[in-house]
Amino acid sequence: MGQKQELHEYKTPIFKHNTAPCIPLLDHSFNTLVYRLPAAADLIAAYGRAAIAKAYVAPLGIGAPRKHKIDEIKNEYGRGRGLRQACTHRFATADNQILTAYSLTVVNLINKQWMGLMPEERTEIRSSLYRFVLENHKVAPHYIRNKLVKLVVDIARLSWPHFYPDFFTNVLALARSPDTVVLCIVFLQTISEELACPREELSYSRRTELRRLLSQQVPTMLTLLTSLLEGVVDKHKNVVTATPPPSPTHSHRGSPSRLSSLSSSPIQTGNLLNNMFLSLEGRSSRSRSTSHSESGWILPPLDTDSETTVALALNCLTHLFSWIPLSSLITPHLLNTIFLFASLGADPQHNKLTVSSLDNSFSGGSGSLGVLAMGSINEIMSKNCVPHDFEDFLLQMFRNTFQLLHRIVKDEPNTTSRLQLLDPDYIDKFSEFLRLFVSVHLRRFENNSQFPVLEFLSLLYSYTFRQPSVEAYFNCLDIWGIFLDHLMAKVQGNEEKSAVLRYEDALISLAKGILEKIQLRHNQAELEELVHEISEEIGEEVDDHYGEVGSGTGISEWHAFFTRNLELLAKIAELLPDQVFSLVYEPWSDAAKIYLSLQSNMVEQNGRRRLNISAEHECPRLHCLLRDLSSLLQAIGRLSTLFLGEDLPKRSTTAIQVIEKLVEMANYSTGLKLFAVETAVEVLHTDFVEVHAQALSSLRAWVHWLSQLYGQQFVQVFPGGTQTHQHQDTCHTINKQMLVAATNALNSGAPPLIINCGVQLLLSLSVMVRSPMALELSQVQELYLHTTSITPDIKVRRLIYRALVNFLLLPWPSFIVDHRLETRKHHLNSFILSFTSEVRKINPQAIAEDKVAQEELAGKMCETFSVIRHQIEELNNADKTSREVYYQCIDDVIHQAILLFPIYVQHSKLYKLIVSQFFSVID
Repeated sequence: MGQKQELHEYKTPIFKHNTAPCIPLLDHSFNTLVYRLPAAADLIAAYGRAAIAKAYVAPLGIGAPRKHKIDEIKNEYGRGRGLRQACTHRFATADNQILTAYSLTVVNLINKQWMGLMPEERTEIRSSLYRFVLENHKVAPHYIRNKLVKLVVDIARLSWPHFYPDFFTNVLALARSPDTVVLCIVFLQTISEELACPREELSYSRRTELRRLLSQQVPTMLTLLTSLLEGVVDKHKNVVTATPPPSPTHSHRGSPSRLSSLSSSPIQTGNLLNNMFLSLEGRSSRSRSTSHSESGWILPPLDTDSETTVALALNCLTHLFSWIPLSSLITPHLLNTIFLFASLGADPQHNKLTVSSLDNSFSGGSGSLGVLAMGSINEIMSKNCVPHDFEDFLLQMFRNTFQLLHRIVKDEPNTTSRLQLLDPDYIDKFSEFLRLFVSVHLRRFENNSQFPVLEFLSLLYSYTFRQPSVEAYFNCLDIWGIFLDHLMAKVQGNEEKSAVLRYEDALISLAKGILEKIQLRHNQAELEELVHEISEEIGEEVDDHYGEVGSGTGISEWHAFFTRNLELLAKIAELLPDQVFSLVYEPWSDAAKIYLSLQSNMVEQNGRRRLNISAEHECPRLHCLLRDLSSLLQAIGRLSTLFLGEDLPKRSTTAIQVIEKLVEMANYSTGLKLFAVETAVEVLHTDFVEVHAQALSSLRAWVHWLSQLYGQQFVQVFPGGTQTHQHQDTCHTINKQMLVAATNALNSGAPPLIINCGVQLLLSLSVMVRSPMALELSQVQELYLHTTSITPDIKVRRLIYRALVNFLLLPWPSFIVDHRLETRKHHLNSFILSFTSEVRKINPQAIAEDKVAQEELAGKMCETFSVIRHQIEELNNADKTSREVYYQCIDDVIHQAILLFPIYVQHSKLYKLIVSQFFSVID
């Protein structure tokens, strides 16, 4: 029974294993034979009894003495020259895969000792290896075939060409016979892997020599592989033909739905692209190779042998392209052939290989010829290669790009998009190709009259917004980001504005597409599938976000999706600020108008306000409107950066209008307490909270603009030193409006998310807009008295304390006539005393032995010392006067902390707070 169980454990045929996982099994096989036989001679005899080797399996658990004996026999076996000969003979005649594999491991050891063998032994081993692989490469498992090929190449690594002159000739000769074509390609890829970058164990001179010798053979290798690929094309060229893809112009005339997804896009295809494809058709009869690729000829499904040959050849080319000097070797002819196979991925029927036994170690584990071909092309593209026939190469690459894009974005009958039917791996590879194409090569010919770049962008637009998955769509956004960076570099390089004006229509189309992508009314199906959760955690940085609600560390799927789109939209806005802002402002203004009219749909019932919208079709519509309004609010906040710097004066009117509308929305939400309104469906309650919070966060983003409007550059100095600010009244008015919106939200009993956003707005105003208006507002004065009643969250209270301290402590602008320094200092001392009084009153001696009192007071001390520590850290960058004033106000608290420190040295949390507070003071 024990033997049967062991046999059952190893019943998997060895050829089902990869090479590396086979090693433990081979060692087990070796130990089995040695455990059963007492001497090395019996081990050799065992090779003639393959059936016995299969039947007997020794127990895995053996004692240390027996294991030591096995090791001695193995070492003796490895050292014996006669045994090597027997092993060499064995792998040439064995019919048992386990014994063959073991023989190969021993031969591999011999290979490591190659230089110590006699010449006749080297010749015998080399001949036996090569003869065996020729005779058995079709029937042997792939891992054995590959191992044999690598051993032959390893021998060549040491001996070619001096002692193995016919090595490369023999390999190339394998391509002459259909039976050995696959073996030839395996040899070529192994040669590329092992000889192009040989191991460090070889001397530097030998490594250099191998690289030089192999480089001389590269043209021959490329020619051979190209011929093999074209042979497959010729084999199938009479099976089927296809009409070449029409030019966008022709398609637009003949089929109005050709670019239906671009119906709102101003990008228009023109005669240039049409002429280019007409030129392609005219040239298609000039040569056999170009007729296949340029005329749009499509390969039919390939037979098994052809697929195997093509897959291995493409992978071999990919590895060659990783190290050869492409600039002098790549040709449009070769590129054309590879693109032809790459186009297979654009057809759903070519998605998967039918060669189930294709060796993954050489095919890259992929299931699509299109994917493999795109891998080869991407290797070329990444090299930034510029062949000698520069113009022809780029023109051919551009033609092939257009053809592939045309086929990929073409809709299938009864389906919404062909992209949904394609292999996701192919889409990833093609997106990577487009990324390389745009980042490396587009700049070379965008100004060339032969290249219709606008039409290319039109196809890229279709490709982008038809992606079947979010990740694939993100990859496309990255491509557009690279293109936008290219345009921005031109603008920053003081080039003519025409560099941007040329692409204005394309960029506006992209901006419209992004806006539609993030709105439920245009893209509800996709957006509803994303997890939409809003973090209620509060951030403690003043300028960490532009118009985002909350600032917790958790990022939901919807948040990530929205942010990626919004950041690209902001990048477009840097090039076309007025146009993009108008695209966002109009739908936001329309949605805000509806939002501000919701009061007419509310009724009072039993002292509670209820939204009188409950129809089945009305609630989803309102949900979409509120979610879109929240998104547009965040976009409005993000685009506030367009109004900063040198653009501030000329756009101030628009900025004031936006801020006033945001303030109105925030106060409207607070006044009606929409967060507490009863709704027919729960999701509307969540939507109201999000819109309210987002209005406050968007206002926070515009604080940056207000701080610049309040800046010193607008100060006028008159004779005698009198200063006035030309926008002082405007700044005070806006500042007051924002402060009211923030404080009202804090005093409304709102949910945590709204309170958090209100606190962040208040803190930003206290740091960036230092105006006396804050101390004059009754709402702010109330905060000084009732801070603890706003929220139990210590983090939120800590931020409120920071803001209130900033209003009293930080210096006001120089143009303020009366800074009221003594009054502010007095109020600051009183305020700090109000929230530290309990700690100041503690008698360290009284609680030194009272553990119960220590625990009761620990919580309050943690909160107080935490507030003080954070305020000290925030003031490290403040002016010296402000720091000195603050330290005077907290001197008693610091002294009290010193007295309490020995008592709470065992209280880890409080101990750390006190120590960190000491360090903050010292810094």
